[in-house]
Amino acid sequence: MKSTKFVSAFAGVMFAFSFSSAAVAQVKKCTLPDGTVRYSDLPCNEKETANNLAVPSTPRMPTEPKAGSLPRLSPEAKAHEAKRAKARERVNAESAKQEELAKRAREANSEVRRIRDENYDLAKCQAARAQLEQMERKDPIGAKFEFDYFQIRQKVSLYCGN
Repeated sequence: MKSTKFVSAFAGVMFAFSFSSAAVAQVKKCTLPDGTVRYSDLPCNEKETANNLAVPSTPRMPTEPKAGSLPRLSPEAKAHEAKRAKARERVNAESAKQEELAKRAREANSEVRRIRDENYDLAKCQAARAQLEQMERKDPIGAKFEFDYFQIRQKVSLYCGN
């Protein structure tokens, strides 16, 4: 608990002083006899031991580097960057392939729906379903293994749209 108070107090003081216009701010570190530490810009109490800390102001943001002054990459860093670029190219190529496949799948699905809509015929659908039911009544188990059964199932799928 003490360390949490210490960290929060110190962070608060540092934050407050980061906006000061002085080059160096004075912070007092006040220590109680029981070891509790308090940071403040005010003087310490008579029971506390005082230490003055110098806290530098917030450093300025660096200016843009001049052309040609950037550090050169080591051969290892260049090799690493080349590997990363190749990996990015592979990922982009794979993404393009996946997008193309998804587009082709959407087109195929719309074509299937179009064909179903064109071939939907209620009379033929009912006739094919009746044939299927008749085969299943004759031989509930064996009918599913006959070639005619599969042809009729295809007709049902084509004419009924399912």
